[in-house]
This record gives sequence, structure tokens and C-alpha cells, in this order.
Amino acid sequence: RKQHARGMLVHGQTRKERRSFHILLLFLLTPGYHGLSPPPLTLSHRQGANMAGSMQHELRARQVNEFEAIQAMFSIDGSFVCGDEESLQLLKVVVDSCTDPEQFVDEGLPDLSFEICKESHYTVKFSLPKEYPQQPLHCRLEWQQGTRAEHEYLNGNLRQYADSLAGEESVMQVLDKAEELFTEVLSDKRQEEADAEALRRDNKPVLVRDSGPKALGRRLIYFHHIINPTKRQCVQEWAVQLKLGGYSKIGWPGIVIVEGPEECCQEYVRCLQRLRWKQIVVRGEQIEPCPSGMSIDQMRKMHYGFEELDCNGMSELAERCRKAGLEELFLTGMKIYRNSSDKQNEQAAEPKVTGKKRN
Repeated sequence: RKQHARGMLVHGQTRKERRSFHILLLFLLTPGYHGLSPPPLTLSHRQGANMAGSMQHELRARQVNEFEAIQAMFSIDGSFVCGDEESLQLLKVVVDSCTDPEQFVDEGLPDLSFEICKESHYTVKFSLPKEYPQQPLHCRLEWQQGTRAEHEYLNGNLRQYADSLAGEESVMQVLDKAEELFTEVLSDKRQEEADAEALRRDNKPVLVRDSGPKALGRRLIYFHHIINPTKRQCVQEWAVQLKLGGYSKIGWPGIVIVEGPEECCQEYVRCLQRLRWKQIVVRGEQIEPCPSGMSIDQMRKMHYGFEELDCNGMSELAERCRKAGLEELFLTGMKIYRNSSDKQNEQAAEPKVTGKKRN
């Protein structure tokens, strides 16, 4: 019809004739235009719909078969948890009752989901999308004792591995990969904790007695995160041993702000830098000479002692610094500057200490 309509167009037509031709062409080529019903499906369309239905029926049948096999394997020890038993039964009934796979319609059917707990250490959650196993499954490993960085590493690698298995049933392969990754991370975590404990035990801070003029020092130290229990203990114990007052805010990011004798602030930073961190930066520094007749303790603006704030304690830390008259130090640590010269000085002097990705 399109070729026939185009054949009606001849040279020398007027603008009105061309407009009439375009209207006619619109009628001929647009299904449903001005009440016209669309043309019936061609044989190729029907074949395509039948093939799609048959393929989707096969995919869903493979999902049910794999689900039941995994359920049988892991239900004995109670490690298998079905996401929704009703969804499984519904899908199974629809798949089994379909007598003509070519007419199978996969609309409104739920995705299968389940989780497998591995010896109370971690759980792998699975979801089988409609196109699985032609498309990769969805999976996530959850570990109650794991840090955010560890979860990102585990799940990033697990998803990448699952994507590489598209086209085949892959629940068992993904489970094996999860165990391999978890064993690797757990081994690294235990080794790191042992190293941190050894440093905490054998590398206690040395209180340096400076014979020169006394000065009060303050440091604001920024960390990518502070989560590891042994490192959190080091942060607090070493500050108390060096007679430094202040706070630590754990989580992402981690913040430590201390105040006390300048030589003790220097030793404190050196001790923390001996531990392995993903990032540690001294972003704020203040040194105030001690006037004659005054002691360091008389110059303190923060409390004499050290306190740890939780992961949501950033606002509380900001408020305590403001009340102590140290708002400027806190803002500098957050890279919020009152004037451009402060920013330039901080960028020029900021020492960065980075190492391997640690917790």
C-alpha cells in the first residue's frame, strides 16, 4: 500500500494536491486513524508471539525446577528461607497447568525469591527475575558484623560474577563464590584486627617532655571511616594516655578532634598514622603559646577527657565545637572556609596519609 500511494505522487502537483495526497497516505499507513481498525497480525507476528510464549514458559519452568532443587538441598539443616511460598505455588500451578507453551502469557506472575543462611555467619539473598536464567539473577550477601566497605567489596564482586553466568542456572555457583569471597574478607579482617591489637599493645604512645616553651595544640583528623573495634579502642586509649581531651565520631566519615599539650598532639597523630587506614588526613591544626603564669589545662576549651560519638553524631560534634568556641576548626575540617586564604593555606599544608583499603 505504501508503494502504491507513493506511485500516486506525480511531478507538477500543486500545494493543495500534495496536501490531499499526504492525508490519503496518512489514512493508508496509520492503523486506527479516524476509526480505522489496525490490520490483523501477520503470520510472522503470530509466530513471534508463540515463540516468545514458549521461551518464557521454558524459563519459568527452569526457575521452578532450580528453586525446588535448592530448597531440597538446604531445607534439611534449616538454612533455606523461602521469600514467599504463595508466589512459588502460584507460579508452579500456572507453569504446570499450561498445556500449550506457545500460548503462555507471563503477566502479573511474581518473581521467585529466597535466602540461604550459611552457618549463622552470613546470608545470601536471591531474586530470580522473569527472564532468568537467560538474564542474570539478583543476589546480595548480608553479614551482620561486616562494615559498609566490606559489603561493597563482597556484593560488587558477587554481582559481577553472577552477571558472567547469564544463560545458565547459577544459584549454586553464586553460593560457592559467596563462600570464597567471605572467607577471603574474614581472613583479612582477623589479620587486620590482630595487627591493630599488636600495635595497640606494643606501640603505646610516648609522652615527650618538651623543654621548650609550652603550647596548647589542637588537631582535627579526618578519616574515610572509623569502624574497626580495635582501632576505635586505640583512638580513645591513646588520647587518654597522652592527656588529650576531645571527641571521635565513628562511621563514614570518621572525625577525631583533640586538644592538649602540643607535643602530645604530635605524638598522637604519629601513633594513629602507624595503623592502616583507607584515608587519614590532618585537616585542622591550632597551636597557641601558653602565656606566663598559665597552665595548659587553664587554656583548654574542650572538656578534659575523651568521648566517642556514634555514626549519626556529626551534628552533635558540630554543636559541641561551636559551644567551645572551636567552630572555625570544625568547619575547616569539613572543608568549609570563611575566606579563600584559609582554603589556600589548608590545601598547601594538608598532609595526606593513605594506604591499602582497610576498615
